[in-house]
Amino acid sequence: MKTRIVCLANSYKEGGRCIAGIELDSKNEIVYKNFMPNWIRPVCKTEHGEIPSYVVSNVKPLDIIEFEITEFVPNGFQSENVLFNENSLRIVGEYPKNNIYQLGINNRDSLFGNSGKALSPENAEQLDHSLMLISVGGFEIVEVKYEDCKHPKIRLKFKYNYFDKDLSITDPLFIEKYKKDHNILENVHQIFLVISLGILFEGWHSKLVATIIL
Repeated sequence: MKTRIVCLANSYKEGGRCIAGIELDSKNEIVYKNFMPNWIRPVCKTEHGEIPSYVVSNVKPLDIIEFEITEFVPNGFQSENVLFNENSLRIVGEYPKNNIYQLGINNRDSLFGNSGKALSPENAEQLDHSLMLISVGGFEIVEVKYEDCKHPKIRLKFKYNYFDKDLSITDPLFIEKYKKDHNILENVHQIFLVISLGILFEGWHSKLVATIIL
């Protein structure tokens, strides 16, 4: 089944990439499911569903892409997962940034049900989604050094519904831009974020900044 989405995430995932976006019809109108824009995440038959980087390295956020779905494979809270024909993926257009609000900016009280950085497996089991699109107006980049990492990790601090957040950034395009210009957010007053819920790691599902759209 040929499917079209506006790509909202092309993030790092277990040595590959995680692609996700909101479904569009042939006229690039938003497809709704249960009165909400329908998220789709194409995955591969790899250990964690990651897509090999070479398959999607040229895809950027707001690109409109088409691909053939071969099977719907929801996996717990990752209800958006579908298997696809890797050779069928192609870029067919670009979604206007001015229309981003039509994609359904999330206004839930919290990110995936709590105010912390991660969810326990028990809490994650209660969810039916793993992706959110939000808008924030106060934010800053921080670099955190870990003993087992040669380079510092880049994180985003921001406020969401009065709660302070400090989440890891897995957006390769933004990280590349930030390394070239540490002042990339200096005169920016609003950004759009795709927040994703990660796979289980050391007993927790971490919340991640999968995409930053300026």
